[in-house]
Amino acid sequence: MAAVAPAWLLGLFLLRTTAAEEAFEDNGVRCQYRQIKDKAFSGLTVWLKFSTEDEAKHFCDVHQDCIGYHLHPHTRLWYVHPPNAELTADEITKGFVAYKKRELTCESFTEEL
Repeated sequence: MAAVAPAWLLGLFLLRTTAAEEAFEDNGVRCQYRQIKDKAFSGLTVWLKFSTEDEAKHFCDVHQDCIGYHLHPHTRLWYVHPPNAELTADEITKGFVAYKKRELTCESFTEEL
């Protein structure tokens, strides 16, 4: 008998796949970020993890609700965070580098036709 994945696992996979595909849609928005050393975002939700800073920054640029991202020095992954996350500093966050989106700097580079 073939093994069947539980419905919740399939749903989680589809949600993750959809989010990853949306991460690379380009709406032409580019933002600037403030670099903050030895701090990390903390909250109940982490949207996605990326292997490169460019991927994390691009995701945050195109998603208005993304407030920033940080590098986890042990996993070497970049984590993006929604608005309910806050920047924290303690012994655990030493070596982290966080990037907080500067909303006023976001500009659209799409051309009007």
